[in-house]
Amino acid sequence: MTFKHNSLEISVNEASELFSGLLQFQSICVGVSGGRDSMCLLRLLKRWKQLNIEAPKIIAVSIDHALRKESESECKLVKSWCNELGIEHHTLNWEGIKPSTSVQQKAREARYKLLIDFCNQNKIKALVMAHHLEDQVETFFMRLARGSGIDGLRSMQYCRVQSGVDIIRPLLSIKKSRLLETLINFDQKWIDDPSNLDERYERVRVRKYIENLNDIDIDLKNISKSITRLTRSQIALELMSLKIFNDISSIDNAGYVSIDNAELLVCNEEIQLRILQMSLNTVSGNRHISLNSLENIIRRIQDSNLNITLSGCRVIKNKKDIVIFRENRNLPRIIIAPGDEIIWDNRFIVNLDKEESSLELEAIGNYAINAEAIKKTNLINIPKNALLTLPAGFRDGRLVLLPNIPNIYKGSKLNACFLYHYKH
Repeated sequence: MTFKHNSLEISVNEASELFSGLLQFQSICVGVSGGRDSMCLLRLLKRWKQLNIEAPKIIAVSIDHALRKESESECKLVKSWCNELGIEHHTLNWEGIKPSTSVQQKAREARYKLLIDFCNQNKIKALVMAHHLEDQVETFFMRLARGSGIDGLRSMQYCRVQSGVDIIRPLLSIKKSRLLETLINFDQKWIDDPSNLDERYERVRVRKYIENLNDIDIDLKNISKSITRLTRSQIALELMSLKIFNDISSIDNAGYVSIDNAELLVCNEEIQLRILQMSLNTVSGNRHISLNSLENIIRRIQDSNLNITLSGCRVIKNKKDIVIFRENRNLPRIIIAPGDEIIWDNRFIVNLDKEESSLELEAIGNYAINAEAIKKTNLINIPKNALLTLPAGFRDGRLVLLPNIPNIYKGSKLNACFLYHYKH
């Protein structure tokens, strides 16, 4: 098998280096819109697999956002191209009423949820996306315009984990002109999305601005180099903060975090911010927390009567500690069947004994807080703010099963293990 090559085209050897991190997986899901970037990624992966017997199985997935009338036919076209290449293909649909504002952001969130859910349902551990160098620089400038800190300015990562799936971007260092040249050399067709030219969208406006950076001698590769260095600094800060977090905080199996107030106050402000963020992420189930919100807490951290809600959490200060609990609202109600293991509120891994009957899993809540069953167990010693938000089993609105919590209570057929621990 021979391949044409010029100075811009991505060579066989270069692609092998770019994809080397994928060899650890048995199969990979590839997000394919049909645009030039994702089609180039797909063709590169196909060529790599043809030449490497150890390469993972490739499964292509397209999302029909139903935002344009052509989207359904475009997904069918991508499927036909995948069939020609001998690649398994699936189309997932974004259902429901579409947003009228922040369309691209909400479409992106929906797209990733669909892709991640597909991966988890099919036991696929890696989602591979086609973001390239210009995408990275666009993200950097968009976040710079919003006043992001170092965490935001590190922009997109080569690999990040979401809901147990590695999201991998092997082409982040590659210019889009090289992807186009490679695609042309593959003699591969693609789809042009007209929204990529619509200046109502922020990313499109930023893209046009970036195209002119060469006119003032600003090289995208140097911006990418700065992002790499920011990333290195961010990782060092995160590791330092994690060590201090482990030293001055405690995570309770009942789902709350206590931070030694005196120890926190002697930390540098940046470290304080990160420790608070880790604590809030742990308790909330990894909800997004803005830097502005964290900075507002820091400004009030010496208030003796600190008691605020943020990102689904309550932050309360007592004489010794700052304690962070899950807020007692917007907690899920879901059915759990015998033998099932589920993640509840993105905080607890819950499983029900296979000999039990199905029940409704919801928070213990105010209406059950005085139940005699709770008073007879060690669960009654848990702080009320934490007890209210623990999962329990209900039937017909009646509390029937308390949760087994490690080192606190064991006497039930419903087990609940707190999920998010930063501790080593």
